[in-house]
Amino acid sequence: MADAAALLQGLSRGQGLSRGHVKRKPEAAAGTTQHGDHELGAPVPKKRRGPTIPNVVAAAASILLLMPEGIKMYEKTFRQEFGNNPDTSKALRLLWERGHVERSGRGFRCDPYGYTVTAEGLAAAAEQRQREAAPS
Repeated sequence: MADAAALLQGLSRGQGLSRGHVKRKPEAAAGTTQHGDHELGAPVPKKRRGPTIPNVVAAAASILLLMPEGIKMYEKTFRQEFGNNPDTSKALRLLWERGHVERSGRGFRCDPYGYTVTAEGLAAAAEQRQREAAPS
């Protein structure tokens, strides 16, 4: 019994740890982390990057060219056309954030998001068609 108590005291002081364990830094034990003023255990906010992924931008352009004026289309239609991958939903979100499409619905199974192209989206689609038609 005395050996078990001595072992527990040694572990609490950081002795006898295996290679996979890492000791806490003193500032982490004080309630802060390396990330500044955030409390220990609080999530660190992620920085959102712009649309730098070419697949998402290309999918957004293709979706915009596919959408007819004044007709609501659902994400299911786009997934059937472009494949069931995350780029499709990211492209739709990108178009919505830029104001090229309007989104209706709540995103549930019984009330899915419906997308309708806006005037700004139609202008962007026309510009995209001119770029594709121009010889390079």
